[in-house]
Amino acid sequence: MIILYVLFYCLLSYNGFFLVFDSIPPRQALVFAPSVIAMVLIFGFRQTRNFIKNIELRYLVAFNIVRVPVEFALHELFLESKVPQMMTFEGRNFDIITGLFSIVIYYLLTYRPQLVTTKLLWGYNILGLILLINIVSTALLSVPGPFQVLNYDMPNVGVFYFPYILLPSLIVPTALFTHIVLFFKPLTK
Repeated sequence: MIILYVLFYCLLSYNGFFLVFDSIPPRQALVFAPSVIAMVLIFGFRQTRNFIKNIELRYLVAFNIVRVPVEFALHELFLESKVPQMMTFEGRNFDIITGLFSIVIYYLLTYRPQLVTTKLLWGYNILGLILLINIVSTALLSVPGPFQVLNYDMPNVGVFYFPYILLPSLIVPTALFTHIVLFFKPLTK
């Protein structure tokens, strides 16, 4: 199912569907809305509850390592004038910190679990969630259209190109999912 979801968004993006910014409703909402709806619905399934119960903390943390290369990709998009500087680590996006902390926390959970405390995991999770909300809100408010209030000189269009469409359609919702799950899992063994 996830493969079909990804292929669907990649195909639309590759054909330029999301690069039309004057449609009503905005086509870009089709990137964000299904992910949010799926996120809400998925927590109602028994399989999801079993998954949450059985997944190891370190794998939830490990996923967030992807935020390091994502930040470099956003920086490249900025250099190509496809996203505003505000969405990079040179601007107001410090989400790379979550990715770097994820490497450290993953290492500790894997090789030195006795050093991992509940406070450390809560701090990591809260910081990661705040930084994710920061970049997502900046990105949303920088998309050309009726809701744009930031970065008129260089709007956020880069994440609607292929393969960058995977950032708002798959990576961000999955990162959000990992943070939500971390809040519900017992944080220490």
